Amino acid sequence: GENFVNGTWTPNYKAGMVPLTRLFIVPGNHDVKVTNSERKEIIDRLTDWNSSYYTPAEGNISESDIRILKEGETDFINFIRKLLGTERAEMYTKPHFVVKTEQFNILHVDSTLTYGQGRNRDFVIGSGALLDALDECVPNKPTILLTHYSFDFLTQQERNEVEKLLESTDVQLWLAGHEHRLCIAFADLC
Repeated sequence: GENFVNGTWTPNYKAGMVPLTRLFIVPGNHDVKVTNSERKEIIDRLTDWNSSYYTPAEGNISESDIRILKEGETDFINFIRKLLGTERAEMYTKPHFVVKTEQFNILHVDSTLTYGQGRNRDFVIGSGALLDALDECVPNKPTILLTHYSFDFLTQQERNEVEKLLESTDVQLWLAGHEHRLCIAFADLC
């Protein structure tokens, strides 16, 4: 990210002629510092299915837990601030948010919330926060969902809840990264 801000990639950006208002980025695993022990403790609590600390059906992650989880993305958020400005960077302090364009709702979902040392799968994203972000979408306008990790990186319980939420929305496309290979999957959620 820093090379982009310092201009190394600027010619590529200018050659593509993509305005910054049309540049949409979500944090990936390399954007998260995972060495904070308090962050690890929260991840362990959120993903411990023997406790009721987090239940996918409710999908609630406390604001204090979100704040600590997002502290692992401080450098990424600073990169966004330099690249896209303070207003857009502030959006990244929430787990999920929507950028509304003339044609689309661009739903940014932080799939790295529970990524950490030794935890490369079985993530939770906070289905409650996802529902809040979906509620921000402009009705009757197609929604494009962006994540770093794809649907299959979530826990089975979290996938079940996310699928229920998406069944009744205008999400038309889910774009995910991480795999470093092209994979196109079609899902009939209707």
